[in-house]
Amino acid sequence: MRKRAHNFVVIRKPSSTGVARDLAAYASKPGDARRSGRAQGAAGLAPVLVEWAERANQIEARLGVVTVGAVTHDTTSKGYFWAVYLPGLAQTPRPAKDSDAAKRAILHKVKEWCEAAKLITARRA
Repeated sequence: MRKRAHNFVVIRKPSSTGVARDLAAYASKPGDARRSGRAQGAAGLAPVLVEWAERANQIEARLGVVTVGAVTHDTTSKGYFWAVYLPGLAQTPRPAKDSDAAKRAILHKVKEWCEAAKLITARRA
C-alpha cells in the first residue's frame, strides 16, 4: 500500500499481524538528484561495454566472455537478422537493414536489460 503525504512517499507493507511498517521513506526536495533524474546507482558501476566479435557466419555481441546477442547475414533478402540471448527477452531473430542498425538494436536491448536488472542507471543528456 502506498500513502502519499505532502512531498514524500512512504511505502508500507502489512505484516502478518496486520500492522503496517515502513519499508522506505524518502523526502524529495527541490534540486535533489533523485528528483531530477541525475541519481547514480551504486558507486563504481562501469558502463555497459559490448564487444563485437566477428566470426565467419555472424557477429557476436559479448559482455566480457558471455555472448548476449548475435547479428547474422540473410542471404535471401540481402539484409541482416539480430537476436539477444538474455533471460526474460525473446530470442527470436529480428530483421535489420544493415549490420550497424542490428548492432545498435542489440546494444539498446542490452542496456535496457541491464538497467532493468539494476546493473546500471539511466543517464539522460
